[in-house]
Amino acid sequence: MDLNKTLEDIELERIQSKILFLGATSEICSELVRLYADEEGETLLLHGRDAKALQELVKSIKCDPRTTIIALDEIDLTNVEEYSKWMDKVQAEYGLPEILVIAVAAWAEDLEINCLVPIHITQDFLRRSSELPAQQDRQIVFFGSVAGEDPETMHRYYKVPLLYACGKQIVNWYFQKLRREYANQPIKFQIAKIGPVKTKLYANGSAFFEENWLLNKLATSSAEVAEVIYAGISLKAEDFWAPSFWKFIMRSRSPIRYFNQKIDALLTSKSMRQVFEFFNKVLRMIMQIFRDL
Repeated sequence: MDLNKTLEDIELERIQSKILFLGATSEICSELVRLYADEEGETLLLHGRDAKALQELVKSIKCDPRTTIIALDEIDLTNVEEYSKWMDKVQAEYGLPEILVIAVAAWAEDLEINCLVPIHITQDFLRRSSELPAQQDRQIVFFGSVAGEDPETMHRYYKVPLLYACGKQIVNWYFQKLRREYANQPIKFQIAKIGPVKTKLYANGSAFFEENWLLNKLATSSAEVAEVIYAGISLKAEDFWAPSFWKFIMRSRSPIRYFNQKIDALLTSKSMRQVFEFFNKVLRMIMQIFRDL
């Protein structure tokens, strides 16, 4: 990839795509759909768990007149056979998408939806791609998590559901394996490594964030994360951190782990909380500098 290219350069070269969003009604994915809706001539195929919420999303989006947005039928993604038949119908009607976005997840001890579903969806897509007479550029984008980088630390110190974090880590490993296997083929396996986000999940899990003061302070908005993912897809990057400062944090796991062992006791003091508030502002400023590099 030519690192001197700008997003505008890539946009001019990029063919108009069919993009399939699985989990489009999630807050991050819906923000991503809105970004693509502004593009000229795209076909956006949307799947969501809640048909009513999906229709409301479609109605709320103001898009380019040459962009097509289609709400697909509901499907149980955990049922491999039903999903295959559903994809047969989608492919017959619209063709195989150039970009597949897998945004399905559950904030729970659920290995099936957080791991097995993304894997079987990816395998199905690869099989369909291999059956086509002419291979063309395709991208599979998985909504991962920074928790997948170090499940033990994220579960022990931040109380992230263990099977949620482990599921994300397994898919990370699976995508790394696929990158090696398909190194000479025109298909990209991309992982968005997402940090804490202020979504409805954030509101529903307010007790979780109250207990995890540091994650609460580092949480960002769905719109900001969607912009990072949009840029990562456009640049065909393999891994992109959303926000980018999480790369610095997770690659410094050893000192972070030691820091986590001390923080809970320190934060019981109001004065210490004020001190950490100050250092948090400094940290955010430093992270912004890294983000702008």
